[in-house]
Amino acid sequence: MGNYLKKTVKSTSFPAFVLFAAFVVINIFVTKNFFTLSYMKGVAINNAPLICLTVGMSVVIISGGIDLSLGTMLSVVNTLCVTFTAWGIHPLLVILMCFAVGVGIGMINGIVVGYLRIPPLLATFAMSTILEGLALIILPKPGGNPHQGVMKWYRAGVAGIPIATFAILAVALIGAFIWKSKFGILVRATGYNEKEAFFSGIQTSRIKLYTYMIAGFFGGLGGILMTYGINSADATIGTDMCMQCIAACVIGGVDLAGGQGHSLGAFWGILFLTFVSSVIVALGLDTFSQSFWSGMVLLVSLLGSVILMKRSKKAVGLD
Repeated sequence: MGNYLKKTVKSTSFPAFVLFAAFVVINIFVTKNFFTLSYMKGVAINNAPLICLTVGMSVVIISGGIDLSLGTMLSVVNTLCVTFTAWGIHPLLVILMCFAVGVGIGMINGIVVGYLRIPPLLATFAMSTILEGLALIILPKPGGNPHQGVMKWYRAGVAGIPIATFAILAVALIGAFIWKSKFGILVRATGYNEKEAFFSGIQTSRIKLYTYMIAGFFGGLGGILMTYGINSADATIGTDMCMQCIAACVIGGVDLAGGQGHSLGAFWGILFLTFVSSVIVALGLDTFSQSFWSGMVLLVSLLGSVILMKRSKKAVGLD
């Protein structure tokens, strides 16, 4: 038990968990009705899409890449979801098609980055621009509705717990499973030193392809959850989400250089940012002050995470 606790405390994701727990405690004191079911429902429904994107982003970053198209991918899936529904397609088929779109976009990113060797920053930025335009072509103005029966079920959930909560738990478990598997080891090895991994017999191009497809899966899921969460669609709704995802990954101990970190850390990182926003809103600050203090907390958190990451690298002789 003692060894397990020591290992947990030394993990790269532990500081993010501490930050998350600290802001949960602060929320208890400053947010009215914090422990009510309605408040928790709102938190789950509003933040499930961003959590999906963050976990997907963490997989790509740990492999040594980055995906700037995840936010606009969510927008495309969001617009397609209401469009397919308007065409009268069965809701289950709509969901499957939206997943296919996300994974398909991820596959294109993976081929361009992994096999054509285009730098991931440039490749996914170009894809982001394409998807932003595509979302606006599909739905020039916000509007539309998903299947209302599914939407009501999504919000009502099971035993009063919204489906978004179960989705968040599933995303966390999938992320944990990935890093406990052989695939997770290969992803870390590829991100740490791609050349050494390749000469060790690892199919690094294939690993990168799979990581982008996984990110695409999470992007598709995020778009679906967003659609049923807001009961509408907006072609620009995911545009600003990527930077939040990357920040959450860094706060969660994911090294932007690749090879180090865990999706669980990114998961705690995005929950921490969520509750930071809750505290700032609960304090009743004006809009400009909210942006300022949110940015300050984010900056301090990022600095702390980077310092801890460097110390961790020195401790194991990686720096």
